Amino acid sequence: MKKSKLLCVYEANMPTVSIVRETIGIISEYGNIEYLFRNIREVNKKDVDEADIVMLIRPSDVMTVSLEASIKGSGRLILVYFDDDLLNIYSKAENPLIHGYLKKALKMADVVVSPNYRLAKKLAAEHHIGRAVQMDTIVDRIYCKPSDKSDNERVKFVYAAGCFHGVFFEEIVLPALREIDGTYGDRIQIDFIGVHPRISEDIKNIRFRYCDTMPLEKYRKYVSAQRYEYGFALLHDNSFMNHKYYNKYIEYSILGICGIYSNLEPYRQVVRDGCNGYMVDEGTESWSKAIIRAVVDRKQSESMVEAAQKDLLERQSEENIWKKLSENIPEMITGCKKKEIKVKSNRLRHYRDRVIYVGLVSKAVLEAEGLSGLRKKVCNYIVQRKAY
Repeated sequence: MKKSKLLCVYEANMPTVSIVRETIGIISEYGNIEYLFRNIREVNKKDVDEADIVMLIRPSDVMTVSLEASIKGSGRLILVYFDDDLLNIYSKAENPLIHGYLKKALKMADVVVSPNYRLAKKLAAEHHIGRAVQMDTIVDRIYCKPSDKSDNERVKFVYAAGCFHGVFFEEIVLPALREIDGTYGDRIQIDFIGVHPRISEDIKNIRFRYCDTMPLEKYRKYVSAQRYEYGFALLHDNSFMNHKYYNKYIEYSILGICGIYSNLEPYRQVVRDGCNGYMVDEGTESWSKAIIRAVVDRKQSESMVEAAQKDLLERQSEENIWKKLSENIPEMITGCKKKEIKVKSNRLRHYRDRVIYVGLVSKAVLEAEGLSGLRKKVCNYIVQRKAY
């Protein structure tokens, strides 16, 4: 039987691309699929001619939209993949370029794919797309690590997040740490990976450590070696956050870490407080109690990790995810009747847009945080680019 061919196009290497690549790689063995991942700047005519299905990962660039316009009407199936509600971030007023490209990409799509089905349905309804499909992250038993932290001198917490997410820690967790530092601080260590929150000088006893962003496989090895007991997963209550995926539940649980989650969507879909993680309401008192509970009852974290891993292995097996995908996107099995096309590039406009985008962002950061804030964001960006 002839194999269906999937071309996955991305604009920048990032954790999302690594996770999608891993998932597609596993399900390709279940289905009759050949797949290829290409940066948009490397896509060529042969790649497109051979593809039955083209998946555009977080499409927000003129080159991606131009490629999509070339493909539209050629018989190939166009998927757009979003793990975040990017239109919620890039508003028309603040970033008209990216906002415009996102809307164009959605307008031409045949299927919207997301790990969060609520987000897929929302985008499909808003942009009149015929199909909304969930593609969960596959959880493989080989990645699951046991929870074994008995030798740790202190209770070890980790907060792994993007470089701009320090504010969540500062606003949600830091006030609670001030409350408990005098009584429990000498029993706590908190490590930050990829993020550098500003820590108050009045916190004297808790130990803090910092580590730069790193690629996914290196991150998994590093975190496993550190033997963390708990991981913070922090959100604010707004539409953008509510439509995110529960990546941290997967990430922490398979690495043998018990998650401490904001009691909000999307974690409400999967976490049961005290069973497979801690769910914490807003407020300093709630977070203080949760952290104390974690420090005092360390043994319970092991049973919660076991429960979380069992849940994920059942819920997000490769068999279940392939079954769901193949039922909703049968073209992954049958392929498509397609015709040859002429691929458009728009490379020059891409570089022009990048200059405009950098200028807009720099202006906004300068106005909000001054020169030191801009310098910090540039340094963080460079670190993340090096990691991928």
